[in-house]
Amino acid sequence: MEKAPIQDVIEALKKEFKIWYPLDFQPKQSSDDGGTHVEVFIEREVPDERLDGWLLEVIPSGKYMGWRLIITKVPLGYIDLFIRNEKKKDW
Repeated sequence: MEKAPIQDVIEALKKEFKIWYPLDFQPKQSSDDGGTHVEVFIEREVPDERLDGWLLEVIPSGKYMGWRLIITKVPLGYIDLFIRNEKKKDW
């Protein structure tokens, strides 16, 4: 499958996660040793707890619109502090 344009993927994930996930979330393009992928940060009250079974069923597993998809659980407040303010670094 061809990879969809990254902005289309991020917008689609924003629409879908708004339905599936009650807390804050943020999809973004990321990269690691395996290449470029889409990472969805989801805030959790207790990040090291497993995701609920129903949530595991609705969240796409592995690939989404041709992109490798990684779900990263983070503590409450993390997204506003570190992801959305990434461009406002003052150091």
